[in-house]
Amino acid sequence: MSYLDIRKLAKSHDIKANGKRDEIVERLVEFFEKGEVSNKKEEKEVSTKFTGKRTTRDESDTEEEKEEKEVSNKKQKTEIKKEKVEEKEEEEEDDNDTATASTASASATTTTKTTKSASNGADKLVGPFPQNDYELKQWVRDGTITFYVGEEINRSKIAGFDMDSTLIETKSGRVFATDCNDWVWWDPSVPNNLRKLYKDGYQVIIITNQGGIGGGSKFDQSKYNSITKKICILEKELGFPLVAIAACADDANRKPSNKMWLKLRELTDGKVIINESESFYCGDAAGRPTGWKAGKKEDFSSSDFGFALSSGIRFETPETHFLGEEHFKSASGGDAISDLIPKAETTGVPFDVKSITSDDFEIVISVGFPASGKSTFAKKYFGPANYVIINQDTLKTKDKCIKAAKEALSQGKSCIIDNTNYDINTRAEYLSLAKQYKAKARCLRFTTPRDLAEHLNYYRERTQNIAHIPGIGYNIFAKNLTEPTTKEGFVSVTPIKFILDLKESDKPMYYIPNPKA
Repeated sequence: MSYLDIRKLAKSHDIKANGKRDEIVERLVEFFEKGEVSNKKEEKEVSTKFTGKRTTRDESDTEEEKEEKEVSNKKQKTEIKKEKVEEKEEEEEDDNDTATASTASASATTTTKTTKSASNGADKLVGPFPQNDYELKQWVRDGTITFYVGEEINRSKIAGFDMDSTLIETKSGRVFATDCNDWVWWDPSVPNNLRKLYKDGYQVIIITNQGGIGGGSKFDQSKYNSITKKICILEKELGFPLVAIAACADDANRKPSNKMWLKLRELTDGKVIINESESFYCGDAAGRPTGWKAGKKEDFSSSDFGFALSSGIRFETPETHFLGEEHFKSASGGDAISDLIPKAETTGVPFDVKSITSDDFEIVISVGFPASGKSTFAKKYFGPANYVIINQDTLKTKDKCIKAAKEALSQGKSCIIDNTNYDINTRAEYLSLAKQYKAKARCLRFTTPRDLAEHLNYYRERTQNIAHIPGIGYNIFAKNLTEPTTKEGFVSVTPIKFILDLKESDKPMYYIPNPKA
């Protein structure tokens, strides 16, 4: 059942019909499960989304359907202003969902479809994989990932490549291409190298970050058309079918996260098992410092190297793959990546007091950078001791945190404020509550260095699918931090040291530098 058909069905029952496909389907399923409609044909039609079967809706309406539509129309008249706003949003979404890259190569159709997003939690998929609802030689938007499959993926060896500054560079000499034709091969050897790989049984795949496209309300149709058309032109030049996957926003799908690799696995429909030992990824973002080669500046990032690491495949740079040069070695003798991982202690205890919790009635206020280990610490030590854990990431606003703290203290429950709490004014509000309810007040000062906290920030995004906090959040903390003291009203301020405690299975995802490194 197509996205537009699902929206029409939702609107016929006065159900909000804008948003992602999954969101609309969830509203429909909830509507049907409540027994608000008895038309079995429509229930069967919605269920095809989950079974993969396709049915055709009877064009004729039953009397029951007509009655339902009349009721729906009456409701719509009473909410005409709201409906107009929603219709405008839906029209804009239609423009994005059905837009075509109008000047695509003759060998490919570059229409856009929206499908079920499986990138969140895709790392749990081990097979059998769901049957994907996409057509060959079409560009498909799947959340903030867009992909193109030029032929059925049936080869177990993957030759993955970044695009810009790896396969191609701008003809104009500018950093960013002016249009879809502003490109030349990075080296004359590139096209024949790719053709040989394809001939030797590799599935050649472009895996690229294209954050300029954006997602949601920030989606840029013009940039989308230009980039998708460019890849179709490359396919035509090469003379064999390509597969391409692009991350279009600054989120958890971008390299060095392995989300696009997991998307590739999903696109195989489980028909082929990827041989990771014979697969590789090639990109220019290798984390190399200034002077890694005579006259060369430092790499802008290490995200390509990190992507290969997180995907468990061999890494190459354009220089090693196309030109046969040696891999860069750092001054310490290792690769460039090893020098980009912040150092963290792995043994010892995080505090130097006998017990970090107390039997006293109290409020505990954490102070530390975002992603400095505060929440993990609170859950590990204070959760089991029956403290109420109050976290703004969960409650969303400071006012709700204040309200939750007041509620806990009024019931005689100790609580911990698991936020950054960098300024004295914010802390004063909680200290005022402590005084009001005659609770002791303590402070925990998390001393995790900024570079380590930022690394943990991206590690959390890769493993927990929590969007990373932009660098400005760290700048604000550093600029506005007032170190907590007992003069504020705390009975103590206890330093908390970060101790890295990784399971063996978590190490491959941890030892990947953040994209900005």
